[in-house]
Amino acid sequence: MAAAIQLQNDRREMQCSVMALAVKVGLVILGGVPHVVLRLGHEGRISHELKARDGGHDHEAQCVAGVEKRRALLTILDNPVKFSLNIGFFL
Repeated sequence: MAAAIQLQNDRREMQCSVMALAVKVGLVILGGVPHVVLRLGHEGRISHELKARDGGHDHEAQCVAGVEKRRALLTILDNPVKFSLNIGFFL
């Protein structure tokens, strides 16, 4: 009898652990996807802006400016609090 109750408790604990893991994975996905989408959108916007500004000339200067802007963007996106305060930088 005690063994059956212990087995039932073990199963219940395992189910709760699996559900908690699923919730954590879901929250990580929900938190990570918007950052990836924003990162890709801003990279596209930056490259489009550089092409429009220089008309396709001076490729080396474009690359350097692109790297600098991407570094600034990644720094901002790595810290969500600063990102919300500095979003006007790219607009």
